[in-house]
Amino acid sequence: MVLLKASGALGVVALSAGMLVAAPAAAGTGAGAAFGLSSSVGVAAMAAQKCVGAAPTYADVMVRPAWTERIEHEATWVTQALYTRWVVDQEYRPAVPEVAHDEFEWSAEPLAGWTATGESRRVLVRPGAPAVPEVPAVTEERLVHPGQPYVPPTVELIRHDAQWTTVHHEAVYETVHHPAVYETIHHDAVIQYEFRQKNGNITRWETDPDWNAQGNPNSIGWEATGVSEVVKEAWDEEKLVTAAWDEEVLVSPARDEQVLVKDAWVEEVVIDPGQEEIPPTYETVVVTPYQPAVPEVPEEWGVELEYTRRVITQEALPEVPEAGHAEEVWSAESPGEGWEATGETRQVEDRPAWTDEIAQPAVFENQMVHPGVVCPAVAVSSTAAAAATPAKAATASLPSTGVGEGLLPVAGLAVAAGTALLAFRAWVARIADGRGRHRGGVSRGALASTTGELTRWRPFRRRAHRRTA
Repeated sequence: MVLLKASGALGVVALSAGMLVAAPAAAGTGAGAAFGLSSSVGVAAMAAQKCVGAAPTYADVMVRPAWTERIEHEATWVTQALYTRWVVDQEYRPAVPEVAHDEFEWSAEPLAGWTATGESRRVLVRPGAPAVPEVPAVTEERLVHPGQPYVPPTVELIRHDAQWTTVHHEAVYETVHHPAVYETIHHDAVIQYEFRQKNGNITRWETDPDWNAQGNPNSIGWEATGVSEVVKEAWDEEKLVTAAWDEEVLVSPARDEQVLVKDAWVEEVVIDPGQEEIPPTYETVVVTPYQPAVPEVPEEWGVELEYTRRVITQEALPEVPEAGHAEEVWSAESPGEGWEATGETRQVEDRPAWTDEIAQPAVFENQMVHPGVVCPAVAVSSTAAAAATPAKAATASLPSTGVGEGLLPVAGLAVAAGTALLAFRAWVARIADGRGRHRGGVSRGALASTTGELTRWRPFRRRAHRRTA
């Protein structure tokens, strides 16, 4: 940081000193025009009037293009330990003794799966029964309902006359549709034939081609010329006999009719309905049911054999020893419950070496592309200006400052040294930053503070300009 500040300050001082030395030295020569100075006060005043000051011009200049940064990473390793455990494939099972018992059963028939013991016994298969004589059925009639005697009804005769009523009937119409009826009439074509009088030139036309050959007295002396013409072509005409129409046919006119509602009758009004005869109801009741005779049934005896069988409720099982195998696994941590470390370890590559590529953007720096124009200030006393003539004004010169033309190379060398120092400071600042984040450090740091002092000096006074990094 001290190196950057020192190089910046030295560069500004060298650049400013070169400009200060070069300006007076060039005042008496043609090179003084570059600094706005002249030996003639009139020329200097005219140059000061024509000079137009301009601010320095700055622009972002790319000091480093975009590049890809490669970061190499070494492989990572992890320490794994060997763990083992015993896995039981077959659990130990103790021996199981057989559990069984004997069953016994008596049967007159052989039993499948059973074994006869040789024992037998006599058993009653069917018990006997004594004979039962026949018992005839005994029935009797019992009165269920006593019934009732017949009682005729008591009636009264009432005569009723016939009843008539008047029914009015509206006229009844029926709609009959008659379709159109057509009749076809055929007409033949009408042809006329020419006849000429034999003793003259008179002609006539007849529709009968044999008009002169039928003994017609009017046709005597006439002959056919053989010329004919059609007067009217044959045509078929559908003569409309009647058009379609809807006709209302009167079926029956309106009339009043006497309708017999009910004939005269004699009504028997029942005063007492009486009662009908209901005979008594009897039913046959069986007092003693019929029982047929049953013969005597003797006892029936048989023989049963004793059978036995062995019933096993628990099969005998042999002893089964435990069986298993050992499992091994490499792991950086304990795999879990039941695993034991053997003490053997190894180094395993956890991740191979890899490279990260980071795209870095281009680096730009705000630099001065044009120094601008600084107009000189020419001081001329009023007495000298008033006393000077036009001829003398052309030969007037500024007071000598003691700087000769031989110092111009020295001034140029100072300007070049100041510029080189400022460029070196900018280059060191970019290296220290790595990404160009302080690309405006030169202009905003030592250079800004140094040039600020110079601008306050009258020969180099100019407008202050701000710029944004």
